[in-house]
Amino acid sequence: MRLTLPKRFQSVETPAPRTERSRLEDQFECDLREALQATPYDVENNVLLDNFVALPILPGTKAGVLSRETRKRVHFLIRTRQSHLPVAAILLTTQAYGRDRRQFTVQLTTPVQGQAIIPVLHLDPRRLRGASAVAEILQPHL
Repeated sequence: MRLTLPKRFQSVETPAPRTERSRLEDQFECDLREALQATPYDVENNVLLDNFVALPILPGTKAGVLSRETRKRVHFLIRTRQSHLPVAAILLTTQAYGRDRRQFTVQLTTPVQGQAIIPVLHLDPRRLRGASAVAEILQPHL
């Protein structure tokens, strides 16, 4: 009868989890949160705004035309920390290559009270690299 002894066990080190995010939208979100870290503003992602007045600001322009929006999904919403009033919304003008199969929950917000005008910034995450570039673009609208 032949004996089969177990082979020596070699410990396999598991690699550390990735802290960097590969998609453009994820990297932009990290840069946005870093840019607003020392300010009195907070960031929420994938928000559905309901019944508000939008001021769409396209890339390369400083102003836009007011329009009444009944429902609009934005990628990021910047709010004040204490009163939770919306200050600005961000729509990304580009999508990363491939379909993003992650399921995001859409956060519903209450209608904006007092007929507030929310600037909706259309930003290209490929052109904004780093928190300083994001902060420079957001500064006039905060």
